[in-house]
Amino acid sequence: MELAELLNQPQSFVSKIESGQRKLDLRQFVIYLRALDADPVEVLGEYLKAAEPRTNGVSSKSRGRIDR
Repeated sequence: MELAELLNQPQSFVSKIESGQRKLDLRQFVIYLRALDADPVEVLGEYLKAAEPRTNGVSSKSRGRIDR
């Protein structure tokens, strides 16, 4: 079965995500990964681990805090 069918979306929806023309919110991200039979927690953990060195001088105390 095609990913678009699993997501109950048109192929153009998947194409836009794959090409970077469309972003996913958190809920869509989880649904997308589950359709790919991937563990969202594991994928996010791997992403965060890979992004860790790129803190651009932000201290570990302020990391994760969102200033408004």
